[in-house]
Amino acid sequence: MFGSGGDMSNEQLIQQMALLQWLSSQSVADRKMLAVVTGVQVGRELLNRITGQDKVDAYKVTSSTHTSDLQEVISL
Repeated sequence: MFGSGGDMSNEQLIQQMALLQWLSSQSVADRKMLAVVTGVQVGRELLNRITGQDKVDAYKVTSSTHTSDLQEVISL
């Protein structure tokens, strides 16, 4: 539910803010906003799981870091 280090991701924070607003007001408009925010978060997660794009992005970051480390060692 939470990102690394126990911190909420931006998406989770937005969802929690929408939920809190709806719980406070119980209005139809706030319920619809909560449904939209939750739907976007669920859709994004499904897309990441289907395409594996988050793993590709993580690999790119790791690969880039290793390349920088190797270039630093070579320059010594």
